Amino acid sequence: MARKAAKRNPRPKPKGKTTSSGAKRRITTASARKSPKTKSRPSVAKPPAPPKWLSAIAKAEWKRLAPALTKLGKLTDLDLSSFEGYCESYALWRNAQEWLNKPTHQPTIVLRDKDGKVKQLAAVPHVTIARNALADMQRLGALFGLSPADRRGAAPSRQPNYTKRPPAAADNSDQERSKAADALAAMRADVGIEIVN
Repeated sequence: MARKAAKRNPRPKPKGKTTSSGAKRRITTASARKSPKTKSRPSVAKPPAPPKWLSAIAKAEWKRLAPALTKLGKLTDLDLSSFEGYCESYALWRNAQEWLNKPTHQPTIVLRDKDGKVKQLAAVPHVTIARNALADMQRLGALFGLSPADRRGAAPSRQPNYTKRPPAAADNSDQERSKAADALAAMRADVGIEIVN
């Protein structure tokens, strides 16, 4: 027995006046039209004071950036914890870099065995601290548009891939193929390879 296909309900036709072509168009009132939804951001009237628990360097960074970010609307009540993290990451990075920049401090530790031979070179913890703090600064700073690429809204440009050859121009492709085939044939002849079809 064949099954009958279920019948779908026809699409409802719009109610309203007909146009000059005879097609019906829907009439809506102003109250029925939906206004476009705008994203509302909680605003901050003036730059907030830095939290008391921030370090001195982090407070200085807060005071340097908060007025400009507030004016641009990038720093709101909801963003304060991320901004605190950015400022504290800046302080960690700066402290680690200042330690590494002192002439008496070396960025590596030389580990020697009991005979005095160099066994291993290791980075001091300040190198890792500086590297991680800088990565945190870049990640959190992107939320506030602190780099030119973030202000532009574009992803930072990547290094070109030099391993791939750029595509040849359309009009030169046949010439390049024939040159490549001739070069390959010459190499095969030099080596003594004969290709039989």
